[in-house]
Amino acid sequence: MSVPASAPIGPRRGGTPRSRALVVTIAIIVTLAVVVSGSAVVLLYSKIPVSSRQVLAVGHGRSSLAVPLMTMYTAPKIPNAQVESSANWSVASTRTGPSTTYLFQWSLLAHLSIPVRFVLNATTEDQNFGAFALGSTADGFAYYPAGTCSGGCNSTGKVFGASGAGIHDVLYQAWRMDYTVRRITDGIGPTQTSYLEVEFALSPQRMIGIVLPAANVTPPGPGDVLDASDILHLPAYGQVTTSSHGTHSPPDFFRNTVGTVAFDAGPEGTVTAQLTSRFRWSTVDDYVLSFRASKETWIRYLFDLRFGSLLIEYVPPLP
Repeated sequence: MSVPASAPIGPRRGGTPRSRALVVTIAIIVTLAVVVSGSAVVLLYSKIPVSSRQVLAVGHGRSSLAVPLMTMYTAPKIPNAQVESSANWSVASTRTGPSTTYLFQWSLLAHLSIPVRFVLNATTEDQNFGAFALGSTADGFAYYPAGTCSGGCNSTGKVFGASGAGIHDVLYQAWRMDYTVRRITDGIGPTQTSYLEVEFALSPQRMIGIVLPAANVTPPGPGDVLDASDILHLPAYGQVTTSSHGTHSPPDFFRNTVGTVAFDAGPEGTVTAQLTSRFRWSTVDDYVLSFRASKETWIRYLFDLRFGSLLIEYVPPLP
């Protein structure tokens, strides 16, 4: 009986599945070791860029600002008639709620070779003339004409008034401003950037009421006013009193240009900047304007778009 010849006994080409898995595992371990080793070398020999700052004072000085806050208008005079009119502007600050707030901002009028930043320095608060604070926008700051209310204070406020026909006044504050201009150079490794920082401190001196034009404010022109009410028909000796909160919806902000200041920056030249203001009526401040005349009249209330104050305009009789 013949027996089939068996295949030669010996290792199979390619190895067993177990041996191939072992080889693959060893290869992966070796590869990971190389990667980790390479990373270790990078971490060991890499350097964190060195940061630096150089600050050089290049100029300083003092300037005076006439800062208009509100225009005060009463009804114009009427020939051969008696006119009674008064205006009252009230401001307030509260501990937990809103406060009367003006927002100021600097903007360059002439650009230099490097950027310029404006920073308010800590300024002592004066309850008679208000308080300052850092603004929420670049190159800006906030002003609270009624001061701030903290500690045991719940609210504080002031009222400014004018009475009599034909008043066109502006209430403004005289501010003293001390400033220092610095050239600041920041470096990260070989890269350097430079800019000028204008640090300023403000000190309010007094509140002044004066007839227009004054403090860079002129009587309002056609482009400075906006209708605040419908036309009102009043009989002789009929009286009306209107508040800024009882008018047509006012704009979001009233905007005015305060003036221009030239900051001495020494060898860097002169930093010429314009200061502008923004104001909006809140629930804690108001402007009230009353009117009565000895003859039949047709009037309309207007907003002064620069400040938010009210004024009265006579209109022709309705048909």
